[in-house]
Amino acid sequence: MRSSTMSLCALFAIANAASAATVFNPSFEFGVPVMGGPLTTDWRWDTHNFVTAENGITPAAGVQMLKFLETSTGFGPGPGVVCDVFQIVDLTSPADQAIISTGFGNITVSALFNRVAGPVPSPVDTRFDINVRSHSTLANAQSLTATNFGNSMLFSDANLQTWEGLATSISLPVGTQYITIHLAAVEDVINDSTGVEFHGHYADDVRLSLVPAPGPVALAGLGGLLALRRRR
Repeated sequence: MRSSTMSLCALFAIANAASAATVFNPSFEFGVPVMGGPLTTDWRWDTHNFVTAENGITPAAGVQMLKFLETSTGFGPGPGVVCDVFQIVDLTSPADQAIISTGFGNITVSALFNRVAGPVPSPVDTRFDINVRSHSTLANAQSLTATNFGNSMLFSDANLQTWEGLATSISLPVGTQYITIHLAAVEDVINDSTGVEFHGHYADDVRLSLVPAPGPVALAGLGGLLALRRRR
């Protein structure tokens, strides 16, 4: 009976564990945008900027926001259709590994998105994506070699006054050491290979939550209670 009670206590401790994982510069308040790689624990890749209020859009958090600009890495408009911005998040802390090592770890990444209304002068692209990948090593994170992957997409409205939320979640396999957050603006209306690719597409207030998946923990707790009752 004592061992069952201790197991239940451990399960409840896991369920209430506090993750140490955080998003670096979640509202784009400081630093200089980096174009290209290698991927690391700051925001970087395709051409983007950190800007204050503009085009009738006010940052959702703080005084700056991420502005998607081009589908290339600082070389002007490109033939691609996606402006990708990545960040690696380190999950090697004891607090994070205590959750992940149970096999029940679940991570959710969310962000807010907004865009200009258009046309300016051509129709404005509407799609944003948020992706999260899990990785067993830093090298795998930098090469985007994933052990799990989650994606959500948003076809945004033209209301400058409202930021729209988007989130995605994945379970974290045992052995996960890092995740990558991947924010994207997608040319879903017109693929501009010259001139302006994104006329005013923004992201802000990126958040992360690492918790034990409630379903498996609850089931494990129920199993422990049933085992305890049988022994009595």
